[in-house]
Amino acid sequence: MVRRLLQRRALGEFFRSRKMFAGALLGQIFSSGGNFAVNILLAGALGPERFGYWALGWLLVALLTAVHNVLVQVPGQVLARTADGQLDEPFFRATAQLAVLSAALGAGLVLAGIVIASLVARFPVVEGLGFVPLAFGWMLIEYNRRGFLVVGRQAVANIFEAVRAVGSVLACVVLILWFNGPALLSLSLWVLGLLMFGIGLSGTYLLVGRQGAARIDLRAAMRRCWLYSRWMLPTAVSSRFGPDLSLSFAGLLLGPAAIGGFPAMLQIARVFNLLFLALVVVR
Repeated sequence: MVRRLLQRRALGEFFRSRKMFAGALLGQIFSSGGNFAVNILLAGALGPERFGYWALGWLLVALLTAVHNVLVQVPGQVLARTADGQLDEPFFRATAQLAVLSAALGAGLVLAGIVIASLVARFPVVEGLGFVPLAFGWMLIEYNRRGFLVVGRQAVANIFEAVRAVGSVLACVVLILWFNGPALLSLSLWVLGLLMFGIGLSGTYLLVGRQGAARIDLRAAMRRCWLYSRWMLPTAVSSRFGPDLSLSFAGLLLGPAAIGGFPAMLQIARVFNLLFLALVVVR
């Protein structure tokens, strides 16, 4: 009798894990597939030099997102469940608010980076301003993807990923067909940035809503997140800062075309990373 119960429990866990993995894999297909399609479309339409500006801005966004993930997203995913498996709603809501604050801070740093790039590398400030809402929205999208998994709403996360992927690809196709010219980079950044901004904020709102905001202790949640993730911060920064810094120096020496050419080729290899990313989300 005990053996049968254990077998049934193991079988249930097996199917539950397979379902969770399948949902996470579907989400990563939308996420990585959408990013792949957008980068391929823009690489072909912008050319190596102007795509280099796009890639350079994404280097900064990726670095800030890595820090954001370690300081807010990972603690929010791991610590939001109590020892008995229940959701710690006040802490989870606090991490959602911290995610919004972190995304706003990241967007401010992106703006500062654009101004510095305009002084050092003569990057047009007006063309890069679309990176500000894009960075804010992207950080929230990263938080929401894991957050919906924590609360057991993987299907909702996949819907948001599908809307983002399809919307981004369609927006790029329309812009390339109708506005293919010197203004394409700026228009693409603004359209994609506003799309990410809207999807990120609406996803966070749907995830936690407005209830219980007065009972949230942000300082306590911030301290709890910091104590958990501070040891992972150097690894997260070095994992992005090392290769990205060398690519940035290559751009200073060889021009923005060098920055654009390498990420364009790298998109092909990233397709094979889907299974690994799905496993990371489930874990």
